Amino acid sequence: MEQGAELMELNQFIRRHIMTDPEWREAYEEADATREGARALIRARLAAGLSQAALAERVGTGQAVISRIETGAVSPTLDMITRIARALGLRPVIAFESGSPKGGSRKKPQPDGRRKVS
Repeated sequence: MEQGAELMELNQFIRRHIMTDPEWREAYEEADATREGARALIRARLAAGLSQAALAERVGTGQAVISRIETGAVSPTLDMITRIARALGLRPVIAFESGSPKGGSRKKPQPDGRRKVS
């Protein structure tokens, strides 16, 4: 690292460099569902006390597949989402919400974590 260079937190970097560039901002916002799904999978897997390898075995896939989904490198199919949910003893819930593609305000989640669509 160069002398005098500062480390920047990820959120600060995103605000300063990604969200100020229209093309980068659009790409970042388009990937939001992938990131949200990945975070939900990680939370559910950890809550179940499973490693990626253990979940992969239950799903009938490889650990690398679970890893790629969790890192957002790939977007799982609906079939894979269903298989993962069943392996975790859950059921997938898919919802659509209103939102501005240009970064407008988003609806806040309700207490049960769902977002209300007007």
